[in-house]
Amino acid sequence: MHEPQECHFLTAKCILRCMTGTVEFGLVFSPSNEAMSVVYFFDTDWGGCIDDRRSMSGYCVLVGGNMVSWTAKKKKVISRSTMEAEYRSLADITAEVAWVDELLTDMGVKRHKQPIIWCDNTSAIALSSNLVHHAQSKHVDLDVHFVRGKIAANQLCLSYVSATHYCRWANKTINQNNIYHISCKVNVSMLKEEKEVRRILKDNVHGDLRDEKAISDGCTKEEEIKSHNAQLDRRLSKRRRQRNDSIFDGQLLMGMLQVHVKRGVNLAVRDVRTSDPYVVVKMGHQRLKTRIVKNDVNPEWNDDLTLSITDPNIPIRLTVYNHDTFTKDDKMGDTEFEVSQYIEALKTHTNLDEIPSKTVLSRLQPNASNYLAEESLIYLNEGKIVQDLVLRLRNVECGEVEIQLEWIHFPGSKAFLSQ
Repeated sequence: MHEPQECHFLTAKCILRCMTGTVEFGLVFSPSNEAMSVVYFFDTDWGGCIDDRRSMSGYCVLVGGNMVSWTAKKKKVISRSTMEAEYRSLADITAEVAWVDELLTDMGVKRHKQPIIWCDNTSAIALSSNLVHHAQSKHVDLDVHFVRGKIAANQLCLSYVSATHYCRWANKTINQNNIYHISCKVNVSMLKEEKEVRRILKDNVHGDLRDEKAISDGCTKEEEIKSHNAQLDRRLSKRRRQRNDSIFDGQLLMGMLQVHVKRGVNLAVRDVRTSDPYVVVKMGHQRLKTRIVKNDVNPEWNDDLTLSITDPNIPIRLTVYNHDTFTKDDKMGDTEFEVSQYIEALKTHTNLDEIPSKTVLSRLQPNASNYLAEESLIYLNEGKIVQDLVLRLRNVECGEVEIQLEWIHFPGSKAFLSQ
């Protein structure tokens, strides 16, 4: 980092954007009806760093179903195999097991089960459970082998889990849908939304408790508060589970919409003679962006951006920016469009085998209520229904953006349940 380049500055900006976009999110701790259990997940991306080929590793600790400790970092040594990389990471999380165990003991918390470490590498599990000196591990530092002693003394249990577990976020690139899924698993939620839900449920529970005869027949204030909080936590946990289950079971998610951002036409000049444009697509809390095209007011992006659709009536906003290296990116206009008519065409035309390719299914004319620059066609293309749109930009002197919509349907989604 003695000579930082523009790519390093862009990486730093991405980190700051991520921090700004997640400032309202936080961990939500919920009571558990199960006995106090401590569960550990860890994962390693062998040779994940393309610069020095060192591995990325991470782990997370769940106490009573709530995540209390986590880390993600690059290893200091280079591993010769995936098994070795996982085995070294196993030593790190075993040290964390000892620390958590001592901490719970000092707090007077009794555990009824031994800690469980979940790993997705069967070779690392076999190596740690077998006291034989393997040829693959003879070069590994001696301090790493203390894992075997812990397992032999029944101080921890090592089990196999599939690759799609809690700790995938620590060292691997994951898409937007998996990020949301993992966030719900570890109880990451918007704090404002959580407080509002708790306030509503608190009012409802308080009214229910007033009607209960047990409270009016001589319960102490302390018992009333304890019963109030217990019922509140049960309802809040149930509501959160119902919300998450309904999303992943397809009851709320209609499907995925692929927005193919083709090109920009006659965009505004924001630098001396040209611009470095890119496009940001927003729908609700979702925000996606294309790559940056240098020195071109007629850029060809050809980028595919995928949005999760739960309500077809929510408009999709598209904004063009000019990338600046050392200052805030300039706006080059924005526009918006709706997908309700496109989804209506999807529902109407379900038997696509009988329709010839390139058949126009619907037309949308430009008018004062939309931002179409020309007629938009919804037609069949190679067995899929697509819609072409040419959108004029507003709040700018000139510019248009060409996009194409394509639906990604999966079984069980609510978009076609009425068919």
